[in-house]
Amino acid sequence: HPEESERKKYQYLLELLTPVAKTYPAEKGVEAVSNGVQVLGGYGYCSDFILQQYYRDIRIFSIYEGTTGIQSMDLLGRKVTMDNGVALTHLAGEMSKTIQAALEVADLKSYAEALSGKTALMKKVLGYLMGYAGKGNFERFLADATVFMDFFGNILIGWLWLDMALEAHKALSEGRSRQTEGFYKGKIHAMQFYFTYELPKTESQALVLLNTLDLTVAVEDGLFE
Repeated sequence: HPEESERKKYQYLLELLTPVAKTYPAEKGVEAVSNGVQVLGGYGYCSDFILQQYYRDIRIFSIYEGTTGIQSMDLLGRKVTMDNGVALTHLAGEMSKTIQAALEVADLKSYAEALSGKTALMKKVLGYLMGYAGKGNFERFLADATVFMDFFGNILIGWLWLDMALEAHKALSEGRSRQTEGFYKGKIHAMQFYFTYELPKTESQALVLLNTLDLTVAVEDGLFE
């Protein structure tokens, strides 16, 4: 890009999203293949179907990409905080563009409002966690980094689905023929499914991230002897 400011913006976004791109799909891929094996019933784990091999193969993804724990600490401990959160500011700007555009579409307005609420929840969670970092309590700050990865990833995927649904709605409204009508409607349906079944999980994840008990870092000596 000819503008240095734009190049820097997308470099920040790349840095922020890299650990998510490595880890979130790796973990969700295990879930997806597991569901496929489950659909096949007792035969699912037998060599009659290739999914049994996929199930074994996909488990390595979250290990050789740097392990989920390491990537999660990189996301929360380094990428979220770098240069006083400038990458998050850029991300929020991109998400806001999608939300504002979707708010103008009657069929997508409720989903845009839902995503807007999730961005506010993310801000609340980060504000709470940064309180620990500000006090130098980095162990507590990063204690639930893997939970944050799932929380953050869920919201990001919600944004991407809303963006795809917005584009699909435009295609249907304009009568585009590059893809079938069913293809575009399928994108909107998938977005609705995600917002109904997956995005609400962020509420329980936020409860974990906002906990004040410090259960994983404040354990009495000899408690489990």
